Amino acid sequence: ADDVNFGNTTIGSTSEIREVKIFNPSPEKLIIDNYSKTWDENVFNEKGTITYITKKTPMEIKAYDSAAFFIEFSPKEEKEYEGKIYFYSNSGEIGSEIQIDPYCRLTGKGILPDNVEENGDDYSINNGFSLSINPSPIGNKSGHIEYEIGVDNIQVVINIYDIRANLIAELVNSNQIYGKHSIELPNLNSGVYFCKMQAGKYIEIKKILVGE
Repeated sequence: ADDVNFGNTTIGSTSEIREVKIFNPSPEKLIIDNYSKTWDENVFNEKGTITYITKKTPMEIKAYDSAAFFIEFSPKEEKEYEGKIYFYSNSGEIGSEIQIDPYCRLTGKGILPDNVEENGDDYSINNGFSLSINPSPIGNKSGHIEYEIGVDNIQVVINIYDIRANLIAELVNSNQIYGKHSIELPNLNSGVYFCKMQAGKYIEIKKILVGE
């Protein structure tokens, strides 16, 4: 069976559908009567025929032929993902001279959007600037953005972006005075967002998690 590496895929988006082929390299019929898989179905979504393989309805692949199913990848977090499916078949009866690989391995990485990347916590705090989201994650109750300005009378821009880096809301775009400030977040559907604050050369970006 093919292995598939989806590479880097933006969190919250879905990759192109990839074809996965199962080959029968032998002169005899390959019969797949069951399978087991270890992957998160919310991340690796199978769109094809393997979910119908049972001992009552096996998949049969002719000699030197192949079958296919389709997979898409929808990462939910910034991390490496791995999944695996094992096919149970009559391949052990075909002969030891035939190379058999009953595993399909799926890999991929969830990444943040190219132009919206979360900063570390201490990038600007030590310079009198900070940004925080309260509460985090945000549930049914409304959330607030709290930010601190380290100098007086500086242009501050605070925007909300979705996971695809589309601008959702412009919250602040004006000169701000020194000190701590708070502003209410707009109503957001459940999902992942990013809040970006820019004040002069200081830029801070925080992730916003909105639950049901």
